Amino acid sequence: MEEKTTARSILVIGHRNPDTDSICSAIAYAYLKNRLSGGSQYIPGRAGELNQETAYVLKRFGAQPPALFEDVRARVEDIDIRTVEGATRNITIHSALVRMRDEQISTLPVVSNNRRRLMGLVTTNHLAVSSMDATCDTLANASTPLENILETLNGTLITGTLEGRTVQGKIVMGSGSPEFIETQISPGDIVICGNRFDAQICAIEMSAACIVLC
Repeated sequence: MEEKTTARSILVIGHRNPDTDSICSAIAYAYLKNRLSGGSQYIPGRAGELNQETAYVLKRFGAQPPALFEDVRARVEDIDIRTVEGATRNITIHSALVRMRDEQISTLPVVSNNRRRLMGLVTTNHLAVSSMDATCDTLANASTPLENILETLNGTLITGTLEGRTVQGKIVMGSGSPEFIETQISPGDIVICGNRFDAQICAIEMSAACIVLC
């Protein structure tokens, strides 16, 4: 086990209640790393008292016993802190996943619009669970902006405006006869349909908030 003690030194230590193998391995490995490395200093250590056999071996070969470290638990100062730019709360799940993938991070801080206040944390586990539990009501409950849907679909706005508009309804598949589609659509819904003129007209007449053409 290697435990950082300072920015310039690395402690090499074996297991608790060390035997001769554990002590000698720490000494030999620290020596080897010091010969191979160009900057860091490797220091042998031990996590327990020497037994009689180990003490005899070290005395026989004229080696100094490694320093005793009774507590080798990780501390905050041992953690490599990486600065990550925060995301605002209206970022899409898709954008968050792409960013976390590209930046190779597992936690993304969510900050206020002026980026001075931490609002929360998003982790890869949160996003995975969210994706698996996603339902048609999720968009409406989150008041998802229409521009986020456009970004996620990598779509093109044909007509209408996006600014300030959010999803208030559910997602409806515009398939089947116009009579059937009318029974499925409520005002404010998102309707997904193909190149069918009757389905598109039906969605417009039923006051759909957004029509996604595939």
